[in-house]
Amino acid sequence: MLRFYYLKEVYGSISSLVRYVLLRCGLNKGNIGKTGYTLDLMIMMFWVIHILGCLWITLAKVTACSWVVQKGTNSGENPGCTDKGLPIDPEYPTGIYVTAVYWVITTLTTVGYGDYKGYTPTEYLFQMVVEFLGIGVFSYLMGSINTLVASESTLQEAIDERMEEIETWLRKLEKSR
Repeated sequence: MLRFYYLKEVYGSISSLVRYVLLRCGLNKGNIGKTGYTLDLMIMMFWVIHILGCLWITLAKVTACSWVVQKGTNSGENPGCTDKGLPIDPEYPTGIYVTAVYWVITTLTTVGYGDYKGYTPTEYLFQMVVEFLGIGVFSYLMGSINTLVASESTLQEAIDERMEEIETWLRKLEKSR
């Protein structure tokens, strides 16, 4: 659990560094804030995808006949397992991780191709939880994007209002001559 705290600190440092670099490049604070907010959203999404992928792998390791050992299993080695899944080499951890991240992304985005899926009741339950998380994550991202767009229109309205005030002041100044 302590690692999550340090990971949060690392992500915060990266975000602060990017904001500092953008400030030094001459961007205004409004654009830096939006860019930083977008970066924070992306970091959070990668973090959630990684955690869910690792949980999916952990669930496969502790469950018999899981998504990792389905294809190519010999009925003598794993009785009760079907031979329906796509082949995954259990001795290749990078392949398992990439497959798990792929599964998480397709599930969170509600695409769900169905090429990788759970085969046990425990895996089905985890899939349902991730699907509901996907609805929440998608809603949160859409709300965040709407907030960014709405703040842009609010900024434009403020600029337009200020321009009207300046034009009114210039008219009054011209009439006073």
